Amino acid sequence: MSGESPATYCRECGAELRGTDDRCPGCGAPQGRPAEPTPQSPPSQAGSQQPPPAEDDGRSLVVWAVVGVAGLLVAIPVFVVLAAVVAAFTLGLGDSGTAPPQVTFDYEYTEQAGELTVAVSDGDGFDADRVSFEGAGFDQAGTSWAERSGTDGTVLPGDQVTLTGVTTEFELELVWTAPDGEHSSRLSTRTGPAA
Repeated sequence: MSGESPATYCRECGAELRGTDDRCPGCGAPQGRPAEPTPQSPPSQAGSQQPPPAEDDGRSLVVWAVVGVAGLLVAIPVFVVLAAVVAAFTLGLGDSGTAPPQVTFDYEYTEQAGELTVAVSDGDGFDADRVSFEGAGFDQAGTSWAERSGTDGTVLPGDQVTLTGVTTEFELELVWTAPDGEHSSRLSTRTGPAA
């Protein structure tokens, strides 16, 4: 140890200097060489920009664990609610009052009589007041299934209605209107042979 010179430190930031450094390698502050280096511990950090190293007694790990658990306790319910909302609307459960029935219709047009018979062949039942006959080329366009059939209640597969005054150029749309009156959906369309 007799050949080694004692360590010197920057007056500004406290970084250790080599014996030949004119400037601090840490902060760049000019270093006036002291007359005699002192073999002491690094100068006090008072006034420096770097805080002294904190001693970790394991408390920071506990703090991070508590923060992580709290984050999970908040995030999991948010994700569960979000997944439930997405699933409800994907499966059609979120708007059950506005979802149109899935129905298949059969049509039989008799040109000589000017009649078109519309029959429910398959699918969901629907409220007779919710489905209307829209279009042109037939009598009483805009009337409901209930008005045409003379019955209220649920229309099921096998039920039918006969439209009169039907021309070869008729254009028919069966339109379902939701109970809220704001939503509607075209269930089926049919056109005449000359349309």
